[in-house]
Order: sequence, then structure tokens, then C-alpha cells
Amino acid sequence: GAPRAPARRSAPRSAGERMRAQEFLRERMQELRRAERKWQASVRDGTILGCSPDEAEELAVSGEYVLLDVRPGRERERAEVEPSQHVELFQEDDVPSDPRGKLQYAITYATNTLFTGETRMKVNPAFKAQVTDAVPLEQPVVVVCQTGQRSLCAADVLRLYGYEKVAWMKGGFNACKGGNFERSSFGVTLGEGCEGLKYAGIAGVGKLLGATDVQRAEPGGDIRYYAKVGAAFILFDLLVYFLL
Repeated sequence: GAPRAPARRSAPRSAGERMRAQEFLRERMQELRRAERKWQASVRDGTILGCSPDEAEELAVSGEYVLLDVRPGRERERAEVEPSQHVELFQEDDVPSDPRGKLQYAITYATNTLFTGETRMKVNPAFKAQVTDAVPLEQPVVVVCQTGQRSLCAADVLRLYGYEKVAWMKGGFNACKGGNFERSSFGVTLGEGCEGLKYAGIAGVGKLLGATDVQRAEPGGDIRYYAKVGAAFILFDLLVYFLL
């Protein structure tokens, strides 16, 4: 008999991958929203002390509070505040070997890593041991990160560990103004290419385009961003025109 035509399975598989990707993103967003509501409730009821960068610096300079930096190592390398204790709440994750893990890793890379320069992260399994070794339970602590989200999560976790006096810097280092943590007993060491403490979380395509919140909040930031995006589209069109 006539040979059978090969089954066309690529379309259903592609549709299934898209559905799994959408479901993964939806579940992640729901988890983050639930967790953030819980953390914010701890700030409202006074369990965690929310403070501005100026107030956080004053607490640390007073000598009563220790500054705890929970940023990933890459961000700290770009801008390091001393004196402080550094314990990563999240670490860079390895590339998974299973199909679902690879799909999730690819989604993270396409939607986040290319734009921000930040890779897929995982919870630091040794966080409790490392943080209690670095900071005694009776020691008041100000928790900081780049945007304020990870440090809020860490502040809530520290309360569960038994720390009684926990402060959280709202907005993270992104909210710092000129001079924050660069005066008195503190110092900021900048890595190569980093322009300041509030720029330590900027990398990837987003940095080149000036698309991050920190860059666009600067005078003329939006104008520069749209000009770069427009130039990128024009360049892309020219490349397509000459290559096709």
C-alpha cells in the first residue's frame, strides 16, 4: 500500500508548550502577589519596621542595627556597601535537566535575563545557617536589597527565625539619593561600569536602552529611552531590508 504521511505533531506540541508557559507565569504571579500582601501586612502592623534609605542609614550608623545585604552576588559586586553583612536570599540556579525545568528556564531567559541581565534564581538553601552565623538573633538588623522586594521577604523570614528587631529599607538601593551610604562610617565600592549604588541592579538590554525605572526616572530619561528604541527599530528595518 501507499506509505502513510508522517503525523503532524509539531503544532499541538507547540500549542501545549505555550499553554504550559502561560500557566507557569500565571502561577508565579499569583504566588508573588499572595506573598507580598502577607509581607506588607507585617509592615503595617509594626512587626517589621519600614524605613526610608535615610532612616535605614541612620539606624545602621547609630551602631544599634547591623546592615544585612541579601542581594545576589552579581548585584553586590557592582556596588558594595561597607560595613555590612552579606547573605544571599536567592542564588543563581543551574540549568535544569528535565523538560519542564528547561522550558521554565527558557521562559525566564527570554522574558527576564535578556532584558535585565539577571538569571533564573533559587532560594539559598543555607540562608538560615548563614544569616544566624553572621548576625546573632538578639542583634537588631536592617535588611536591604536592590529594589526592596527581596529584602521585605527576608525581613519576614528573619522574624520567623526569631529576630525581634527587624527593619526593612523601602524601595531598596534603587530609592537611594546622592550621598546615601557614602558618608559617615559607610562607604560604597563600585564595580567596573557601575555608575552608582542605585544602578547596581541594571544590566542587559534594559541598561543599553535606558528602559529601567531608575534610568527613566532621571531628567530626560523617557526621551532617551524612546529615542534609543526608535533607533533600534530603524536599525532592525535596515538590516532586514539589506539582508532579504
